[in-house]
Amino acid sequence: QRLCHEVDPVVEQTGVLNTLTFQAHGSVVGHNTDVAGVREAFNRAGLEVGDGNAVVLGGGGAARAAAVALSQLGLTTTIMPRTLTGIRDFARAQEFQLARIDAEILADLQPRAVVNATPVGGPTDPDSRLLPDWNIPAGTFVLDMMYQNDGATTLLRDTAAAGGIPVEGLEMFLTQAREQLLLFTGRRLPTRELSAMVGVR
Repeated sequence: QRLCHEVDPVVEQTGVLNTLTFQAHGSVVGHNTDVAGVREAFNRAGLEVGDGNAVVLGGGGAARAAAVALSQLGLTTTIMPRTLTGIRDFARAQEFQLARIDAEILADLQPRAVVNATPVGGPTDPDSRLLPDWNIPAGTFVLDMMYQNDGATTLLRDTAAAGGIPVEGLEMFLTQAREQLLLFTGRRLPTRELSAMVGVR
């Protein structure tokens, strides 16, 4: 951020920057497109703005973006980080609750939406799932930021089997890419068109 002349409000809120644009007059502007990616992925899955709880598993930059996106959807968000490094001040400033990663705490919160923002269950560890003892309630929206080239992660397969609503990480990825393209070119491509460009459905 120190290299930017200006940052958008989402960067200030999350403390995370993932896109730079260079203006004609020479200034550099920093942006964050992950918040929009998470929010719109949930919107497309059918999660409407409203009251209730949400949980973010993880404490890195992607987790911060997810927490902000969920708060924009009206949800009271608890962050369950694997380490407190870098997340305590953010949570305090943005008024998010912190809790340890624990299946009983997660169940007690009865979240409408859950985001896995950890690498658990990704391509290098495809058969794993964070909190395997959490019984996913039917109707729960679950976004896994990890995604597999050959289909859903273990977490998302378990979500579908339990009657929850799985939201693939690719949905978030494509939406934030669309926002980046808009910043770079001024054009907003439909996510379906972006999907075809990168070879996914």
